Amino acid sequence: MKLLFLCLLVVGIHSNSYPYEPYRQVVRNQNQRGNENRNMPQQAVGKRVCQFACCFFKEIASRENSGNIFFSPLSISTAFAMLTLGARSDTLVQILRVLHFNSREISENEIHEGFRQLIQTVNRRNEGLQLNMGNVLFVLDRLKPQQRFLNNLREFYEGEIYPMNFKKSDQAQRKINDYVAERTNGKIKDLISNLDPLTELLLISYIYFNDIKILQ
Repeated sequence: MKLLFLCLLVVGIHSNSYPYEPYRQVVRNQNQRGNENRNMPQQAVGKRVCQFACCFFKEIASRENSGNIFFSPLSISTAFAMLTLGARSDTLVQILRVLHFNSREISENEIHEGFRQLIQTVNRRNEGLQLNMGNVLFVLDRLKPQQRFLNNLREFYEGEIYPMNFKKSDQAQRKINDYVAERTNGKIKDLISNLDPLTELLLISYIYFNDIKILQ
């Protein structure tokens, strides 16, 4: 029987408890509604990430494979959502469709804002738990991405971008693997191998997880 390891990054919903104060109840309800409205993009995106996770697992599980299945739907969704910042026309439509986003239900800006909120929640400092999620683009050094794209990449996805000379594939591969190893505390040392010197853009999304309580 196939053993499923479905790496769903759970987004915690933190709520504060208050003593009962009748004369403040109306204000508190208004504040709660305000918080709900602000969190609507995150909730909408989280719902689509779960839908994508189920469809992605179904697709993988349908293939002849007796091994375990382990993946992070949030990482995959985030990586493709980043690409929509620069995608247009049919490419944009197809990416959004795969991620289960309908333009009649949620705007592109709300999508990016939802991912921004999710990433901030995931990377929030927590005692006894270390969870770091990051995204990086390595771009051929002769290409010049538009400034608006760079700004949105940083604002919504905490994304970094580095120029890279892929023609010197061995050197580029070493730099990329060193970068990932540093961000994952040495857990992932050789992410890529046999880097194609014709590469122009490389998108990497990584997660480092360490539950200190389990290790103690």
